[in-house]
Amino acid sequence: MLKKASPIALLALACAGMLLGMTLTARHYDLNHAPPGPATAVLGFEGMCGAGGGCAEVNTSRYASISLGVERPAIPVSVPAVGFFLMLALLAGLALRNDSKRRAKYLALTAAACVPALCFALYLLAVQAFVISRFCPYCIALDAVTALSLGFAFIGHGGGVGGILQDLSTSSASLLGAALLVLLGGNYLAYNSYVGWIEDGESKAHRESGHKDSKHHQHERAPTNDAEALEAARKAVAEFIESYPNLEVRDLVTNLFDGSKGQLEGGIVVTEFADFDCPHCKLAGFYLKDIAHRYGDRVGFVFKNYPLGTSCNDNLKRDVHPDACEAAIAVQCGRRQGAFWPFHDLIFDHQGSLGSDRMRSIAAELQLNTETFEECLEKDSILNEVKEQIAQGRDAGLTGTPTFFVNGKMLPSAHPLFVEAAIRWELVERGETELPEDSDGIFPR
Repeated sequence: MLKKASPIALLALACAGMLLGMTLTARHYDLNHAPPGPATAVLGFEGMCGAGGGCAEVNTSRYASISLGVERPAIPVSVPAVGFFLMLALLAGLALRNDSKRRAKYLALTAAACVPALCFALYLLAVQAFVISRFCPYCIALDAVTALSLGFAFIGHGGGVGGILQDLSTSSASLLGAALLVLLGGNYLAYNSYVGWIEDGESKAHRESGHKDSKHHQHERAPTNDAEALEAARKAVAEFIESYPNLEVRDLVTNLFDGSKGQLEGGIVVTEFADFDCPHCKLAGFYLKDIAHRYGDRVGFVFKNYPLGTSCNDNLKRDVHPDACEAAIAVQCGRRQGAFWPFHDLIFDHQGSLGSDRMRSIAAELQLNTETFEECLEKDSILNEVKEQIAQGRDAGLTGTPTFFVNGKMLPSAHPLFVEAAIRWELVERGETELPEDSDGIFPR
């Protein structure tokens, strides 16, 4: 009975596998590339790298994608699963429609395809267990579907390993070619859809950012029509502002080698500790860029590196973001050639595919002196700059990234509304009366 039902079970598993593959690909995009939307702008921005785990940690690790070099986005490891399970669906469908002899050939090919897929799944499972120390439930579910597919193919064939090998040796070239074509075609479509999401997201972010060429141009944050979210935001900001004056002021020094912009002499300084491989930092950076454009003529903004990589951060027990230290060193070298903020922005734009080649590509794109840049990467003084920033973060009580300070007060959340609320409070305390328009009435002052 189980043998006869195997093709049906395989077809169901293949559909589940495709769904999981697409879900994981969408999750990878959301964590690594998706621009924030109105809901995120009001309530949805929460999260901190280094303080959590699970799917976010796994999907933002270097093991979650396969690099294609610096010109194309890296392939999420979930993308090949889409083409793979599409191929299994084809083979299961053919097995259902043919006699037992032909069915055995389709099931033999299914079993053979599942073996390397399962080996790769076990490798990724080992990475989650022993390297990342976090597990992604969707990934484990996909691994289980792969293992079950192998099991049902083996049972449905019924001829054991010898019988499967015999059927494989007599399989027609047209069958193998068709299976390979579906595999590659499915992967091609899935990857190009993923690239399309990235390109559409970047276009959307550019349109919605509203940034002008003028550094001091002020513009409104796009209002939202979600009344419930607005009310929740007003309440959260009001509670934050009530506690803000009582927050402890930390002794936080602005180094000459920190990235900085805006009016540092105005008495209000926003300091950000961030990791270039942290998706929450990328999202925070999107909003902070908008805030800096609207308040930059009265407020100073300082960026300090806090990479969650063990090659430069001795405070870590595990290597959360292995490429983060290299990115931090590279941006400091970019600063020495007057390109800190452009380098900063491009690193975040390419988050998920960082590394030596990417850093060199960014340096070339910014037309930096490549020889000077290469020499800078090897200097102990640059590494010491990053380590000094890390030490300052540790002494200030950092538990993850991003973390924001306004005039030395550590904000309880990296939510951009809290950052802006603190800025507005400080400005009012200094007698400012003209503030950027609050179209949604979120801020109490």
